[in-house]
Amino acid sequence: MIEQLPVAIALLDCDYCYTVASRPWQEDYNLVGIHFKGQSFYDLFPQVPNHWRTRHQQALAGVTQEPILEEIILPRGNKEWVKWQVKPWRAEGEEANPPEAGEIVGLILTSEIVTTQQQQARRYQRKQERLKQVIKQHTAELEHRNQELNTVFEKAGVGLDYIDRDGRFLRVNQRFCDILGYSAQELSQLTVKDITHPEDWAKDAEQQAALLREQGDTYILEKRYLRADGSDVWVSLTKSVVRDSQGKPQYFIGAITDLRQHKELEQELALRQSQLDAFVNHAPVGLAIQDPQLYYVRLNPRFAQMNGVSVSDHLGKRLEQINPTLSEQLTPLLQQVVNTGQAILAREISQMSPDDSSEVWTQLVSVFPLNYEQKILGVGTILVDITEQKRVEGQYQQQAEDLAHALQDLRQTQAQLIQTEKMSSLGQLLAGVAHEINNPVNFIYGNLTYAQEYIEDLLKVINLYQTHGVNTVPEVEDYLEEVDLDFLLEDLRKVIDSMSLGTNRIKEIVASLRTFSRMDNRQRQLVDIHEGLESTLLILEHRLKAQPNAPEIRVIKQYQELPKIKCFLGQLNQVFMNILSNAIDALEEQAQSYSEDGLNCPLRTITITTSLSEESWGVAMDNLGTDPRMVEVCIADNGPGIPPTVQDHLFDPFFTTKPVGKGTGLGLAISHQIITEKHQGYIHCQSTLGEGTKFVITLPIVP
Repeated sequence: MIEQLPVAIALLDCDYCYTVASRPWQEDYNLVGIHFKGQSFYDLFPQVPNHWRTRHQQALAGVTQEPILEEIILPRGNKEWVKWQVKPWRAEGEEANPPEAGEIVGLILTSEIVTTQQQQARRYQRKQERLKQVIKQHTAELEHRNQELNTVFEKAGVGLDYIDRDGRFLRVNQRFCDILGYSAQELSQLTVKDITHPEDWAKDAEQQAALLREQGDTYILEKRYLRADGSDVWVSLTKSVVRDSQGKPQYFIGAITDLRQHKELEQELALRQSQLDAFVNHAPVGLAIQDPQLYYVRLNPRFAQMNGVSVSDHLGKRLEQINPTLSEQLTPLLQQVVNTGQAILAREISQMSPDDSSEVWTQLVSVFPLNYEQKILGVGTILVDITEQKRVEGQYQQQAEDLAHALQDLRQTQAQLIQTEKMSSLGQLLAGVAHEINNPVNFIYGNLTYAQEYIEDLLKVINLYQTHGVNTVPEVEDYLEEVDLDFLLEDLRKVIDSMSLGTNRIKEIVASLRTFSRMDNRQRQLVDIHEGLESTLLILEHRLKAQPNAPEIRVIKQYQELPKIKCFLGQLNQVFMNILSNAIDALEEQAQSYSEDGLNCPLRTITITTSLSEESWGVAMDNLGTDPRMVEVCIADNGPGIPPTVQDHLFDPFFTTKPVGKGTGLGLAISHQIITEKHQGYIHCQSTLGEGTKFVITLPIVP
């Protein structure tokens, strides 16, 4: 009787050898056509999981266990999800020489493959067809195997029931009671309609009525039962009609499988799919999936919008068929991912807007492989439009550059103001000193002429007195001899000449101070540039003289005759002062590297060359008599020279190589600004290590 059951069930003896198995069991476990009775279950199923053996041993010990759902490899080699259960097979005590009632005589195994719903439906259909044939062909055999069937009925891992034509329960097994939460006694007082969900009764009743009308013998249905606690439970119902020998329906046999786990899994999958769909469709970035041949299989509306083509027009096509311009940049990346299996992240690409060809979109693309079990299933693409970010970034960058330039200008202006204020104060001081010295010097210088004339007259009188005079008084003669009158007469003239020379030198110094102190920045004046050079050299003369540990610095002047130029002489003097002071500093630093007495120090020179260039400044001149020629001033020293890395920063504000307290880094920066901005000229440096440094200043005669 068990062979004809529509479910996969088998009985094993205590040695785990087959005694009987239903047809579905034989098909599932590859026993069809094999004489399996008496053979070991483990021999016929060698790949059985180890934990099955453990559960078999526990069942033989009388332990009743819950069903297990797991994925296993069946004897045919196919991997399937199987819901199986093992129970102890207890003796009924009604056979000849029976074991004691309740004694465990073997195992009852039930199994159900639940891989897919469609497979399950076909299996149930086959089961019902076989059940129909069994019912027709083996009606007589039912009575002989009734006891065995009762055992299987009660111990089956699926819910089984007998129902009369009116829907009243005639008999149910324990599994049926467990699924619905009712006892067998309670169910005997109810009908199928009483425990069927109202929304599912109509389709169940219709299918059952069709069986009564002889429109088929079996149907399979998923429905909801109402449990005793008021909750509902989804089951897979297989119901067959049992007919008498005349073909009249007598009662129904039903088998139910608890689908709660299956439904929960379906709901979870449906929820995740809905979440995934919502995420993809509403994502603010472009998302797309392509197969290994780079044909689109899925994408979201944002991706389609970026390409200017609908979602449906993408499917089944490659990118070059949709957007050739973007394809030139993106397809090589996609192909690289397919070939290497390595993701490419955050690559920046550009394409024209599909709505406005004058607008260029900037996008950030990431391409990555979609792998499953080390096999590439396709390529995923994330496309992010960063056009606005790039525009804002450009604005911020431009603002940062503008601010940096403004800060640089501010620092230069501040530095120039500070330096100008210093030079202005120095100029005012020099002008004041020159003015205060000038008056008494002029007074002394003016009276020296008269003093010299008067002394000459007195000397002539003394000479005449000595030549024609009478005898002198002895006391006078003694005094004249004591003071050495002849020496006094000779040395007095030298003293007067020396005083005259000194006053002339003081007048020259005062003139130089007044020339250097010209801070007339409001307007240019026509001046002789040599005057500025000479006045600067005069102020620095004390630094040019020989020192205890170094020889003098010789200044070589190579002046050409130059026309007067229109300039701010005070500012030019500031430039000359900065360059000459730096040259003197370099020569002094070089001298310190020699012996302390400076005997081995080579000759130190500063060469100042002025010349007139006939070449124009390279700009168009008007026809108003503007002189296009240029004045060039070269100041060169034979010092240690400047390294190339330092030369690149000579004119940067606050850049200095001098120790703290010796330099501010403003001198050359301000000099560059005075020459280039105030006078539209040019200044550059030429230096070779070990040979010296030369600064070349080029100025227009009339800027």
